[in-house]
Amino acid sequence: MESEDLVELIPGLPEDLAIECLKKVPYIYRSKLRSVCRKWRFVVSSSNYISKASESLIFLVHSYNPNKRDRILCRSDPTLTYGAILYNPYTNIFHAHKSLSIPYGARCIAIGGKLVILGGFQRSWLDIPRSDVQIVDIVTGQYRRGNPMPIARAFFACAAVGSFIYISGGRDEKEKSMKSGGIYDTTKDRWRSLPDMFERRNECVGVNVKGKFLVLGGYTSNNQGLVIAIRGGESYNPQTERWEKEDDELWGNFSLSTSIMPSKSTVSTIFTVPTPEGEKLWHLHCCLEGNKFIKEYDWITKDWKFVTDVPEGVDVDTSIAVVGGNALFLVGSKYKRDCMITASKSWIMRDFRIKKDWEELIIPFGTLKTWLFSPVGIQF
Repeated sequence: MESEDLVELIPGLPEDLAIECLKKVPYIYRSKLRSVCRKWRFVVSSSNYISKASESLIFLVHSYNPNKRDRILCRSDPTLTYGAILYNPYTNIFHAHKSLSIPYGARCIAIGGKLVILGGFQRSWLDIPRSDVQIVDIVTGQYRRGNPMPIARAFFACAAVGSFIYISGGRDEKEKSMKSGGIYDTTKDRWRSLPDMFERRNECVGVNVKGKFLVLGGYTSNNQGLVIAIRGGESYNPQTERWEKEDDELWGNFSLSTSIMPSKSTVSTIFTVPTPEGEKLWHLHCCLEGNKFIKEYDWITKDWKFVTDVPEGVDVDTSIAVVGGNALFLVGSKYKRDCMITASKSWIMRDFRIKKDWEELIIPFGTLKTWLFSPVGIQF
């Protein structure tokens, strides 16, 4: 019997050329390569292959009702199905990740070669929150459950700081805004608590800014059940292990809230983009009845400067992600009435360092009417 070491990777091709061919296989099919033979499994598991077969992908949560024939969805429809999609905006290929059940209101984050999905609601829109942690190895595609969050929550702030995931705020099982938080060590699968924030914040925004966990905006409720928007934010400093109040005038109103008054909703969030001069802080603002833009914060003048407009046709449920280090991917929907929305549209800015033009993407979902949200850029 011929030794497997002597077997050609692809019959008739030199090994270096065969490896180049394997590098061209899209990510969504690479898990199948491992089952061909031991030699293929060894090659596609090697660090050399993984580093050179890099692919820029977007992880998306999608919500749809397979029984609906039109392009209108209701966000509060309890029959909506939630799933996960991996999408390559450069090849226009997408793949539904069947092993993942994505709760509405969950937070998704890419860290250390893994995709982590935290919390969300049990079954339907605004149901009981859950504490689940789901982990997908981006390299192997393998799925596992992580150590649950100490307290179940949804719509919370979340960001990666080093090898840790920081969470804070959100909504608990009593539908109350929260001020507690936690730190998840992804390498040890362990949680430890964070000190409470100064404010209770639901549907707040979280981001890593210069090594600090910055939490902005959101809303809370008073004793009469009245919803109150929270200006400004606070940041957790891992060095001092303390929360620090941030300038309310600088940060203003930031919220991902679209569930209180959808007809008046505003999405206002921040994110970081890599540039040759270092990491920049950008602000996406999308108001249903007002301006839609992206601005950049100038740390010297302490002011926001206009970057670009948001594409026409976006009203609500706007989210954004950096892809491949130099592109922006944006999804959003058109508002109709009574919580009704159209199936999402998506755009890409191919290289924000050179030209700030949006190009609409036509994702080939076929007859599937889908609502996309929570995009996460992944470099595989």
